[in-house]
Amino acid sequence: EVTGLTVTKQECNRILFEWDEVENATRYYVLVNNNTKGTTFNKTVEDSFTSIAGLDPGNVYTIRVCAYAGNSKGEYSTPVVTASRPKKEAIKSFYSSGKGKVYVKWKKLAGSCTGYQIQYCKDKSFKSNVITKTIKDKSKLSYTRKGLAGGKTYYIRVRGITSYSGGTAYGTWSSVKSVKCK
Repeated sequence: EVTGLTVTKQECNRILFEWDEVENATRYYVLVNNNTKGTTFNKTVEDSFTSIAGLDPGNVYTIRVCAYAGNSKGEYSTPVVTASRPKKEAIKSFYSSGKGKVYVKWKKLAGSCTGYQIQYCKDKSFKSNVITKTIKDKSKLSYTRKGLAGGKTYYIRVRGITSYSGGTAYGTWSSVKSVKCK
């Protein structure tokens, strides 16, 4: 039986993973289920690591691996559920919508993006005093932050998130936008 199946890196279109080498294994059979679309694909490799490329961004996947020694097939590994990262987000509009309020609207992401994160900060590098809001409703494409300091410039960025049992895949942050709060 294959053990130690671990995801080592999640990218937008690719997931890298590895597992413990099985003694006398001549090859490994990798089975990947796209839980989002209900499709399955596979590949055979000789090493105890591989990547699956050409994935749909923000989709959830289940991965299992079994070892072969000649024509003898071993047991599948314990399944690992993971996700590819959502695509880079794009902010559509943003402005100060009233005293101490900033409104931001973003573009809907494809795939199984399950929500979004928005960050506000007075520091363009987002190194201190960062305000983070996580929205778990993928259909919500705007947010108004209240209680900000009037007369101050805030920098804003947004990214998609895909949650799955066992973790969250975070997309790349959007380009940073700035707005002066009323």
